[in-house]
Amino acid sequence: MFNCNFKRSNTLNATFSCFVINIIMLQMYRSSTIPGHSPVPPTFKPPNTAHPPPNIPPGYGTDLYPAENLDPLNHPALQMEEISRNSKSNEFSYITKVPNYRNLRIKNRDDKYYCNICSEYPSPMVPRGKIIRHRHNSSKIKRMYSTTLKWAEYNCTSCKTTPHSHKTGVRYPVIVTSSILNNWQGKKSGYPGDEIHVDIIGIPGATIKMLHHAFLAEFENSYRPVDVLLVGGLNDVMKGRPLHKIMTDLNNFKRDVIALKRPSGTNGD
Repeated sequence: MFNCNFKRSNTLNATFSCFVINIIMLQMYRSSTIPGHSPVPPTFKPPNTAHPPPNIPPGYGTDLYPAENLDPLNHPALQMEEISRNSKSNEFSYITKVPNYRNLRIKNRDDKYYCNICSEYPSPMVPRGKIIRHRHNSSKIKRMYSTTLKWAEYNCTSCKTTPHSHKTGVRYPVIVTSSILNNWQGKKSGYPGDEIHVDIIGIPGATIKMLHHAFLAEFENSYRPVDVLLVGGLNDVMKGRPLHKIMTDLNNFKRDVIALKRPSGTNGD
């Protein structure tokens, strides 16, 4: 900073000149660039914390969810919001129901164990028209019917990052299980949550055939590839199902999962 060293006998004009020189030097200092530092902006505008940008989705930037091709000059946050809304809409579009599913739902509306997912889906594993009663835990169905928040995000109960986008990746990682891993996180006491989003279908007491049926009810027409971890079979053993039939059920499940194989990134989502 410029230093004026005037004596006491100097006039007011000299003092004023010193003040003006200091102001000019301060302006020059603010507009100059110090090596390793950015120029000091003339005014500072604090960020708008009332409307923060959307959370980065779990697994973003990995093979599960490669980075989106966003236009940095065209409001990236709004682009991510549109991607999330499209993903939610697409998930509703590929659900298959039997023709009379509305009548079935009305007829069984007072039955708290009536499973509309499994009862209203036609497959070779379950006779047409059979009413299926069980507790069906589905993270995908919860996501589809969840409240849409700011930036079209939703509150995820399993992920470390929440809320997050309805799009969870270019693939669906899914755990299909009976009571063995159903609700394995509990209340997440001491566990922060998953680093990537993994969907779960959990049905206590379900056999492999029923898990197979439930999986197809949710993902048969999926527009994304699906990676499946099946954790079940204990209920088949407890019910005395012969080993060769259990192996047949497992192979049938594997066959249908492989039949869903499709390349990633072909859905435009």
